[in-house]
Amino acid sequence: MPTPTKRSALEVLHRERLAALARRFEIELRASASKAKIVEVLARSRVASFPAIVGVLLRGELAEICRRHGLAVRGRKGALAARVLGQELAATQPAPKVMPAGPQLGFSTDGYTEEEARARPDFDELVECEACGRYFENDPRLWVGWSGASITCVHCFMGMNAGIVLDGTVDGDEAADLIEFVEEKEDESTDPIGGLAGYRQRFRPGHDRKRCPFGSLCVLCSDVDWPSSA
Repeated sequence: MPTPTKRSALEVLHRERLAALARRFEIELRASASKAKIVEVLARSRVASFPAIVGVLLRGELAEICRRHGLAVRGRKGALAARVLGQELAATQPAPKVMPAGPQLGFSTDGYTEEEARARPDFDELVECEACGRYFENDPRLWVGWSGASITCVHCFMGMNAGIVLDGTVDGDEAADLIEFVEEKEDESTDPIGGLAGYRQRFRPGHDRKRCPFGSLCVLCSDVDWPSSA
């Protein structure tokens, strides 16, 4: 089978996912655009380059692209991405500082980059979050099952769901429903996350605000509470 090209990789994805990629890269399309049209526009886009698209795909999507092209489907997200792009991961890399696990919870609150994870003796036991690409200990308190069969780290769950309420993307009844969902949600240990207050109480003590890896909408760094009108 041939090495994946930008176009052949895009053709593996479902139409809805392609439309989401177009929105992410701010490419305007008609709502009725066919899958073939979206593939064509993305394939020609310079902004949505092949590496940029591969960089935002989930591990399962990368594995499916590899499978369709006769490539190995085992490995972590970084290895699959390199395989799709026809690249080899560097065999030797400077060993980054090994970050210790959080003293209170028994795991790193913020997780690890791929470089940090690979430097750890327990690398094979770590789990990659397919949403943010960071690696975490396989502790059920760090993982949340939601949106069908999707499981992400608790930080992605809170950032994605709380974030769209706090930045005003949704309001009114829609915001109220989402707040209720977040407040009632349990982690994979079946313990309630506890909404914003519980999440902050559990994870903020071990969170490194100076090197926060979760971006501008991190609700561990922020003290913003739910809007009172929701």
